[in-house]
Amino acid sequence: MRTELYGIGLREVCRFLAVGAASAALNTAIIVVLTELFGQPYLVSFAICFFLVNIFGFITNRSWTFRVKHSRWKWQFLRYFVLSFASLLLSMVISVVLVRQGIAYWIAVYASAALMAPVNFIAMRFASFGVSKRPAGALFQ
Repeated sequence: MRTELYGIGLREVCRFLAVGAASAALNTAIIVVLTELFGQPYLVSFAICFFLVNIFGFITNRSWTFRVKHSRWKWQFLRYFVLSFASLLLSMVISVVLVRQGIAYWIAVYASAALMAPVNFIAMRFASFGVSKRPAGALFQ
């Protein structure tokens, strides 16, 4: 059974999904608090938490998921932020479509995150952090 494709190891994918799940939970918690307790429209809440959760996602994906060692973190963060913003816009469109179909906003948020996960993995791995190949034998490192 092949557990690596194009230099992408199973552990790296699992770490990305773990960071994504933690980010989605944090994202949803912030959205629900801002929407339910503070009366903000859910899309405003979505945008506000974007800035907060992005810092967590950048740090954990850079240091733990992709294990980036070089010091070009400012450019990586800029690329990460731009890609995340594009993902946010697409996620908001997906959320609006789902909410207009009668799905609860908090479910729509999770659904949009799940739909965007594969796109975000590829974008962050290659475009943001510039990881092209894993070292030989690094499948579970």
